[in-house]
Amino acid sequence: MRLQIALDFLREDFKPEPKELAMKIAKDTAQYIDIIEAGCPMNFLYGLQFIRDVRKLVPNKVIYADLKIWTLEDWEVRQAFEAGADMVQIQAFASDETIKNAVQIARKYKKQIAINFDGYLESQHDKKGDILERAIEVDKMGVDYIGILWYTVHDPKYWSLLKQVRKAVKADIAVGGGLTLESLDAMLKGFIPDIVIVGRSIIYSPDPRQAAKAFKERIMKVSL
Repeated sequence: MRLQIALDFLREDFKPEPKELAMKIAKDTAQYIDIIEAGCPMNFLYGLQFIRDVRKLVPNKVIYADLKIWTLEDWEVRQAFEAGADMVQIQAFASDETIKNAVQIARKYKKQIAINFDGYLESQHDKKGDILERAIEVDKMGVDYIGILWYTVHDPKYWSLLKQVRKAVKADIAVGGGLTLESLDAMLKGFIPDIVIVGRSIIYSPDPRQAAKAFKERIMKVSL
């Protein structure tokens, strides 16, 4: 398992600006982190410069750009890769054409596309929102990473779904959304993902480095 940190600070949480703190945490926790997520709030606050700055700070880490793309992928995906991202996030409710085009762009850059299911069920309205079916569809399009978040992590009734998704696809499965060490332990008893995403439990911790270390040690025990 790999550990992904989500740098998802909001402006009102830290004054005058959260960027300096985010960069410090990225550097301090890098020893224990496999994937650094340039979170959507940070990208809105600072634009693609935030990705460039993280890349410069930790040049050997995988950088994940949470841009919540669902259209205009030709321009947005290219811009993110050229800023230094290794993975760019596309929403699961994006059109098949958007996802396929994003995958083609990623291959040209020798980089990766991540699909995120956040908001997928809500986007379906009166249509049947089938996470397993959609995961299989996007996997066949060549995506590298499938993120299924929040409700699936905290509700045991969804763990069988996660197992079905993992069995059915080739892409890495990532889970996260409000994880603590305690809820991580509970989830790992029901499902073992490829990637664990942690945000607030690390970045809002009094000691982010120690928090990242604790999460890394916990998932390494399961990976052995």
